[in-house]
Amino acid sequence: MEAHRTTQITKRQAARSHLRTVCALWFPDTDPVSTNTLTYAAHKVIHRRYGNAGDTDLLFDTVFVKDEFRSDFALLLKESAHLFKHANRKCLPEDKHEFAEGLNDVLLLMSIVGLQRLNHPLELSKAAFLF
Repeated sequence: MEAHRTTQITKRQAARSHLRTVCALWFPDTDPVSTNTLTYAAHKVIHRRYGNAGDTDLLFDTVFVKDEFRSDFALLLKESAHLFKHANRKCLPEDKHEFAEGLNDVLLLMSIVGLQRLNHPLELSKAAFLF
């Protein structure tokens, strides 16, 4: 690859690229940490586009979570992804983080649902996840 090569990409394209990679990691259960980091990043972009379109009830604003629990719910969804992504978190190398791998399924599912609700065609791997 050339060092000076550049690529123009939209946030939507980046989110779809993240999800394509996530599906490649998720199906063989290869790397749950990378799956979480990429899925969370993709979901944030999709959720923002969804909200900008005037829609609600995706994941962070789901009607299934009562308002008094919404902050705790959002922190639960964000905690692992932020820890994996940000090097500035104050922790020692030997510190352990309990990571609920099932969150990957929820983030991936709701990202795909968000794309569907935004009328974006699904690639085969994303459609297969729904079944």
